[in-house]
Amino acid sequence: MMSRFHFSLAPLLDRRVRVEEERKQVLARRQRAYDAVVRELGQLGRQLAAGPYADHALLRFLSRAIETQTGLVAQRRAAVECARHDLVAASRARRVLEKLQERRRRAFDAAESRLEELELEEANARR
Repeated sequence: MMSRFHFSLAPLLDRRVRVEEERKQVLARRQRAYDAVVRELGQLGRQLAAGPYADHALLRFLSRAIETQTGLVAQRRAAVECARHDLVAASRARRVLEKLQERRRRAFDAAESRLEELELEEANARR
């Protein structure tokens, strides 16, 4: 009778899968935040382009708002890249364990196959 394959690092693999999923969610949240500030920057740019402005105070306000929003875009872009880097690292860590699991499964299957062959040869030799 064949025994069942057991991967001793399965709990660690499960944890790495969960970490990867969490990092996917972080990346998605950061991407949405980035997209929102880019949209707002676009709206400010359209307002500025709609000029001419007789009121210089409004023009200065829009210019400062665009400058501030540009800074936010850069911050959010950096946050997205950081989250993307973290996700890539988590995916790599998961894949390493999955490859190890597959190699161990193949070794287990090969050992089981050899054992079955030996049992069959032994049974045939008894006849």
